Amino acid sequence: GFFQIVNHSVPTSLIDEYLEQCKLYFSLPLNVKRQWKRHAENSRGWFNDELTKQRLDWKEALDMGVPGTRDWSIDDSDPSNRCLDGWNQLPSSDVLPDFRPIITRYFDECAKLADQIAIFMAKGLGQSEDCRMIQELRDHHSSYLRSNYYPVCDVEQENEDPSGKPLGISPHRDAGFLTVLLQDADCHSLQVLLDHEGDSNSNGNTSLHDNWITIRPADKYAFTINTGDMAEVWSNGRYKAPLHR
Repeated sequence: GFFQIVNHSVPTSLIDEYLEQCKLYFSLPLNVKRQWKRHAENSRGWFNDELTKQRLDWKEALDMGVPGTRDWSIDDSDPSNRCLDGWNQLPSSDVLPDFRPIITRYFDECAKLADQIAIFMAKGLGQSEDCRMIQELRDHHSSYLRSNYYPVCDVEQENEDPSGKPLGISPHRDAGFLTVLLQDADCHSLQVLLDHEGDSNSNGNTSLHDNWITIRPADKYAFTINTGDMAEVWSNGRYKAPLHR
């Protein structure tokens, strides 16, 4: 399900630095960001054309992940760093000199926190922190960091969308094990569907009468944790992957 973590191990100063770098990145001109656009051979990079449930998301985003070598000192374009889902495309130091050092540090700190959470989840199922699943997640995870930017949506665009008002991301469940989410401290748009029998079907379709609950962060540095499909399968349904938007 959804829960929040405060007083965690990720330094607040690093969170501030990460947020500042995200602002700098997404404020770059479109023609600059397009040089890092993800494509058929590489699913990592910048994009603004993602569909969720066959509906265009109203967002820009950057996907980056653990390198193939698991060594950030090796250049992202090195063939040894290519993974099943591609390779990282990050701004060079002449464009944003502090971006890569900060975002990789933030990635590593979030990975450590995710490991701690996974251990508690394992213990909740009667397993130890040395169980095989935890070792597999720790040693062979394919985690990635997604940074989202949601532009202001004008009224004309709202009226042009035949399916209703655009959503930053349409209703979905996360496919991975767990998500460590840093929400916007000032704009609270994340919603989770209150879990009742028959609220939604397997495709994530919902009705006008569904009970969507807005998730507000406990404070600026709180992380919202969302368990995904992998955790639901691993726990035999005890840890639910909630529908959210």
